[in-house]
This record gives sequence, structure tokens and C-alpha cells, in this order.
Amino acid sequence: MASQANVLTSPKDVSKHWDSIKAVTDANRESFGFNPSGAYQQAIARGKLWVAVDEKGKYLGHLMHGGKPSKELRIFQIYVDPNSRGAGVAKTLIDALAAYGEELACLNLRADVAQDLSSAVKFWQSVGFCALAPRRKKNATGREVLIFYKRLSTPSLLPSDELPLSIATRSYGENVDTYVIDLNIFLTLLKKRDTEELIAQIMQAAFAGEFSLFVTPEFQTELQRERRNPDPVFELAEATLPVLDKLDGREFQALQAEIRGIVFPDRSANRKGATQDASDLRHIAHCVQNSIAGFITNEGALLRAKEKLQEKYGLTIYSPQDFKIGYLANAQSGSLAVPLFSPGGSVSVSALKSANQVRGFLDGLELASQDISKIVAKSSARGEHDKKVVAVGDDVCGVYVSRTKGAKHDVLEGFFLSGGDFPNREAVFQHLLECFVRHGQAVSARSVVFHVREADFDLEKTCLERGFLRATTALPGMIALAKIPCPPLVTKSNWSDFRASFAEQTEIELPRLMPSVRMNTAGTPIIQAVKKGQVYDAELFKLETLLSPTLIMQPQRKGLILPITPTYASNLLSRSEDLLPFPLEEEALLRVEKAYYRKPSHSNVLSVGRPILFYESQSGRGVIGCGRITSVKVTSTDNALKLYRRYGVLDAQALADYADKSGQVQVIKFDSFKEFQKPVSMKRLHELGCAKANLVGPEVISDDQLWRICHEGMGIHVRDVLISIQPDFVAKILSGKKTIELRKKPFPANGGVRVWIYSTSPTSAIEATAFVETVDCDTSENIWNKYQHKCGVSKADFDAYFDGASEAYAISITRPRKLDRRFKLDDIKKLLDGFTPPQYYRYVDHDTELFDALISRAST
Repeated sequence: MASQANVLTSPKDVSKHWDSIKAVTDANRESFGFNPSGAYQQAIARGKLWVAVDEKGKYLGHLMHGGKPSKELRIFQIYVDPNSRGAGVAKTLIDALAAYGEELACLNLRADVAQDLSSAVKFWQSVGFCALAPRRKKNATGREVLIFYKRLSTPSLLPSDELPLSIATRSYGENVDTYVIDLNIFLTLLKKRDTEELIAQIMQAAFAGEFSLFVTPEFQTELQRERRNPDPVFELAEATLPVLDKLDGREFQALQAEIRGIVFPDRSANRKGATQDASDLRHIAHCVQNSIAGFITNEGALLRAKEKLQEKYGLTIYSPQDFKIGYLANAQSGSLAVPLFSPGGSVSVSALKSANQVRGFLDGLELASQDISKIVAKSSARGEHDKKVVAVGDDVCGVYVSRTKGAKHDVLEGFFLSGGDFPNREAVFQHLLECFVRHGQAVSARSVVFHVREADFDLEKTCLERGFLRATTALPGMIALAKIPCPPLVTKSNWSDFRASFAEQTEIELPRLMPSVRMNTAGTPIIQAVKKGQVYDAELFKLETLLSPTLIMQPQRKGLILPITPTYASNLLSRSEDLLPFPLEEEALLRVEKAYYRKPSHSNVLSVGRPILFYESQSGRGVIGCGRITSVKVTSTDNALKLYRRYGVLDAQALADYADKSGQVQVIKFDSFKEFQKPVSMKRLHELGCAKANLVGPEVISDDQLWRICHEGMGIHVRDVLISIQPDFVAKILSGKKTIELRKKPFPANGGVRVWIYSTSPTSAIEATAFVETVDCDTSENIWNKYQHKCGVSKADFDAYFDGASEAYAISITRPRKLDRRFKLDDIKKLLDGFTPPQYYRYVDHDTELFDALISRAST
């Protein structure tokens, strides 16, 4: 029977039913527990007690709730009049509270129920609640209490009231994509062509089960046409490579004609090479009809039509270069393998050496999907993975897996499987989640997703607090949480790439060029954002938290240098095992948020959201890392020990040294900490113009000083390189046929530096950008032997170029991209009087007008 109840929520309307509420609560004190009348009246006044009534206004039942939005709403009491039970009144009350919770961006509803009340347990399960382990403390009557949770349709804790944030992603899980190769890809392996290494990796990945690899019936036709004499390799390929179903008929012919209009719109069906064109069309038609994920080819016409084919049929055309993996070497992603001592035993996080180590643990979880066990055990032919086991003593209580996936392995997927509560569970999980996100930065992930079990509401809440958003998954019993990938530092140099990734994930458009810091009327830093044509003001702090761990280095965003003693820095920030154990405070090493203590002062410069740099005083090391202030409080030392002990490493005596005469201490919490690869010394700070004298207290620094120190400490290039290349070679670089640029002189920078490519006469314009992966110096003979298929020149031209040279340099070029607008020589000269194209190279500093103009042309 459907409920016809209406829910009254306003104190004025609910108060009219006080007599009914009082009569019910007085009659049910034993089951409700004792609450004085004043408690109910106070709940009504605060809007925390709602009443269900029928169409005539008669009392049917009530619900009393509380909790801490935006985390969870708790149901303290629910009652339905016996004459109205079975009519859905309770469900109506709960649904109303769920809708209210979603408006407040709450994550869950919670109800605590005595375990021995079997009918109550069945009721909560029937309305969509999930029972967790019993609460640690018994209730007032000494009964065991089960905690019931209901997950609300709230994507995250972080989205502001104004800007609707969500991640537009497909369902995540263990679905294996299927790709098809054409004959040229196969022949590359046999004939030692320039992409041989990449194609070998593709084959290895297919054999390892990363994806399925098929050929079309047309492949076999081409194979027979190519084979001149009996060849065991060709025969092996024909006998072993899996083939798609053969298709024919009018529908198949019509599809080929449709594809011809997309791929070869201007080519005659009778031209020379028409046989190969027809073969390409049959390949694509077979892939479309069989719903294949991607077709791998070197054919230029197909690659040029990839966007149209993707839009029309959902088929992705890949070149072998699309499978090339490129990782950053300077992002921190490792986890601590250290013991955490607690009354419940020693908790350890260590490398998982074998799946057998956790097989019994996984079997005990009774996972709904066996795919999870396979994920833990599975090896990979390429890419990166990290596997950890969490144990209390010898008992396994958790398994963590992080692995890359996809064509370029730029999708990062993570899992944490927990067997329930264990000591330091929250801190251990926070630490592993932080390692996971930094792993995503190390591999330049374009998509990041983490899985926890459906029953682990507390772990899901931690993910949502860290900026993850709920996503869908194909794995039963698991919850998927996606995160917007972001580099450790967002600067105007990488803003364009970050902006494009952000828009792809969220459908939110940020300004085309990085904006300067702007404040709203409340004095809060904001960034303008557009979604579906509507303009919003997104708070910088919330946006940065969503993207964490990262800092957005906006123009005019000032920073702060804080001095810290070597001992304090080591205990709070170090990732070294040698500094442990600290019997109570070692947990701070694992926490994402940490606490820094000092005497109360300089409150005007210690503002939430301000970037901070830690200057290690006394040791002479200099600035050792950066982070972001999340809160600033002045409190007593006793209160600081109670509230912030888990976030810092000071005992009562040490904390007293930071207190003022009244016993007050300033507690600065910070997150997104990044330890510098190379500390920036005081001498170097002076050279950069970033320090006036020895630092004894907080010192405000400009946006330019903050930028220079962070770039120096993190080893990020602060300038690009402009090089000149002939137009025909530029075309080969953009098509992927040339991945090695040759030089006779040393190149000014190694891996990671961006190059702007000036195309010489007759183009006479900067028209492309790319990144340097490696620079190899060797004899010209060795360079030719290693890179002859990648440099795009003949042997005769190669020898002529290096004639008389003692050394040869091979610059590996990756991620080539044509500028949105060419930067013509005449326009460059208007910007820079006296500019001449470089014979070899010239630097482009990031704080110059030339760089701003180039970034503007590279931004879409």
C-alpha cells in the first residue's frame, strides 16, 4: 500500500502535533531510551524533528534527526502509529530526509540499531540501508548496536553551492577492450621499420591480457597477396591470429561507401592505389560492424579522418605512437613501509610480494566479483603497478593496488580492500590514497579512479573529502571514485593542457589563459568558470582541494616562507624509516594534513589557502618543500595536544616552548606538501632575489618569487627552447614519421623541456610545439645505427650533414602539436624588435612577452 503521508518540517507546523509526539515518546521510553521533553521541544525548534500526517492533517508518525552536514545525517528516532504501519509512512519520512541530505551535499544517512531487534534490522535493510560492523560502544541499555548506512546521490563533499561539479566518465571495471591491426603493423615487426619497438610492446600487452588483439578477414586477404613464397612466419600469423567474423551483403557495401565519403572524399575509386583504398575501407567496416574499440594503423588517410570516424561510429583510429608510454621522473609516489605502534598491535604497510600472501584474506572477504582477486594477482607486460599489504602483526587487514591501464597507460586505477576496522586505519588509508594520487601525477594520468568496497563508507568519505567524485563501475560490490588529474604545480606554462583535461572531465570551461588572482565581495580568491553557457565564480581553495595535491600558481598569488627547525622538519615531513618509531606521533607522517606550531603572531599573513614554503633553519639546507595552509587557529597548549596530536609531532614540553605567556599556541594546518628534490639554499634564494636576510619569522613573497623557488626546488624547467627546422621535417614530426631531431652541437636541455618549432623559409613562422624526451650523444655511426628509422633522412643526407663532426646528437621528440595559429616572423618582430630566427636555438623564459604570445597560440 503506497503512503499518502505528507511530511511537515517547519517548527511552526510540527509544534501543532506536540501532544501526539509527547504521548508516543512517553509510552515508548523503554525502546526509545529516556529523553526529557525539553530534548524533543528543542529538536522541533531547530527543525530536527519532522512529522508525517495524512491528507486531513492527522499525526501518523515522526522522525528525529541530527548529524554534521555535509558529512552525514543521523536518524536518532523514527516512529509510525500502529494503525498506519505497512502503508509506507516510514519510507516517506526517510525519503524526505534523503532529499534534504542531498540538498545539503551530505554523503550518507546513518541509523544505529540494537542488533537483537531482528524486525528493525530487516526494516532498515528493506529501505536501502547497509549494516556495518557493530559500534565499538554499547548503548545505554548495554545492547550491541549495528551501524546502518544509506548512500545518498551526492557526488562529493567539495562542490560549492554555485558551481555544479561532476566527472563525465564511462563505467570503470575490468572490461577488456578489443583492438584490430592492419597488415602494415604486422610487417613492421618483420621488416625492422621505425615503429618496431612500439608494435612489439603492443603485441606483448595483448599476450599479457591487457586487451584483445584481432585481425579482420581483409588482413588474411592482404597476407596472401603480400606473400610471394612459402613463409613459416606468414603461415603462423594466418593460423594463430584471431579473426573477426566475415561480413558481406548490401548493408556491408553501403557502410563501406559511407566510410569512403569520410576517409577518401576526393579520391577516385579507379585511381592508382584504389586496391589499397578498398582494403582500408573493408578493415574499417569490419571494425564498425563488430563494435571494436580501436583500429591500429600507419595509414595517413585513416589517421587524418580519426576524429570524424570517432564521432560517427565510436571507433578510435590509433597510430603505434598512440601507445607510447611517457612518465615523469620527478613526482613523488612511493609509500612508507614502516611500523605504526598502537595498543592494538604493530600496523605495517609493506610491499605485496605474492598473491598467495593475501589469498586467504581475499577469500574471507567473500567478494561479489572474482575480478578483484585477479586484479591483485595480475602482472603487466608494461606500465606501472604498486601493490601493498597492510597487516597488524601477522594478520592481513588490507590490500592496496595501483596500476596503469589503457593504450598509453595514462589511466590510473586503484583498489583498497579492507577486512574491517584496524588500528590507524584512517591514517594508513589517507597515506595510501595520497600515494595513489601522486602516482597519477608521475604517469601524467588523463583519468584517475579508485575503488573501495560498498561496505566501507568511512573510506569512501575520506576519498570524497580528498576531492574524488562518485563514478559508475562494472565491478559488483565496489564503489568507484574518480578524480580530476592535475600536475603538482599548475602554472601558465601547463595551464592550457590542464584546462583541456579539466573541461574533458567536468564539462567546465576555465579561462583560456591563466587568470590573475581575483577576489569576490567576501574577499575570497575565485576563478571564473563556465558550464553549459552559465558563468560561475569558483572558489580557488575549493577548486584546489578538488585537484589536490597541487598548487595553482596564479599571477599575483603571494606566498609565505616559514622557518622550521631540522628536527621538527624531519619528524613532521621526512619520509625516512630511520626516524621512526615515535610512539604516538608517527601517524602524522602518513596524514595528508599536518600541523605546524608557532607562537601566536603574524595572523594577518597566515591566511587559509596561502601557499607556504618551509625554510629549514640552522642546518643551512634552505627551503625544503611547499604546501598550502588549510586552517589557522590560536588555542591553548592543552587543547592543541587533544585536537592536533595526530597531525604533528610535538609533545607537551616541546609544545610549551612555542606558546606565549598566556599558554596560547598558533596551530597552522597545511596539506599538498611536496618535498623538493633539491633544497633551495639561502645563497640561491638571494641569487633569485627571493630573500632579504636570514629568515627568523614568516616572510611574505611575491608570486614571481614563489614561482621561481618552487620551480627550482622541484626541478621543473623555467624556460623553453626555440629551435629552427626545415618545413618538410616539421611536417614529418607532426605526422609521427620523424621522432628524432639531429644536431652537431650539444643541446641546451634534456628530458622534459618544451621546444617551440620555427619552420624556416618559405613558412617563416613558429608553427608547432613538442617536448624533448631524451638527448643521446654518440658517434655519428652509432647514432645512425640506433635511430636510422626515426630521423626522417636518407643515409646520404645524414652523412653529408655530419661530415667532419666529432659528435652527433639525437634529440628524441615527443608529443608534437601544431599551434592553433602560426606565429609569423613579421608578427614576432613587432613584438620583439630585432628578433631573428635562431640558427640553432634560443631560450624562451616563462616571464617574457614572447612566451605569453606562444602560449596564447597554443591554447584552444
